[in-house]
Amino acid sequence: MKAKLVGVVLVLAIATGIIVLKVRSAEKSATSSSMANSATPQVLLFAKPGEAASVARCGQIVREVRAAAERGVSVREVAPSSNAELMKQYHVLTTPTVVLLASNGSIRARYEGEAQETLDAIRSEMQRLHP
Repeated sequence: MKAKLVGVVLVLAIATGIIVLKVRSAEKSATSSSMANSATPQVLLFAKPGEAASVARCGQIVREVRAAAERGVSVREVAPSSNAELMKQYHVLTTPTVVLLASNGSIRARYEGEAQETLDAIRSEMQRLHP
């Protein structure tokens, strides 16, 4: 009798775990697909809002991405403290981080930090993007 009870509890625990994983996966898919609704690539900029004023490379990166937004490129700025779930979803560990999403929502390119090579690559990528 105890074995049957343990079996039932185990099956219920596994079923609950599967349901939780499915719900979380569906939430992530909804976020990704809502960002991928346009036919053009989208840019996610994870940076502190005040960094644009900085003369350091982080400020230059923010300004490059914002300039692309002014040309009509789809850009979403995310402050590190504002959306922990989105930061988890895209595995953001440092700022600035720039993630380019393809029209299907997959990650096309990713740039982290503020090294000169990173700034150069972001600058080049932003100039290639068209709305």
